[in-house]
Amino acid sequence: SPTCRVRAHRERRRGPVKAEVHFGSASTRGRSEDHSWMVKLRRESEEMIVVIGQTRQGAQHLARRLNDFLN
Repeated sequence: SPTCRVRAHRERRRGPVKAEVHFGSASTRGRSEDHSWMVKLRRESEEMIVVIGQTRQGAQHLARRLNDFLN
């Protein structure tokens, strides 16, 4: 349908989604430094936090798995 074609065209024009690991945020206040890592999904200027309060190793592992899945 025309609506589906327009949506598909818009999705092809957007950049890829990537998982990234970041340290700390306002939501990690009060957590130990070991559990202050988060994983975000990012596409161009959009981002979504997936998980907060992970160890660095756990966050890196999740980001790798997400990137493998998405790409």
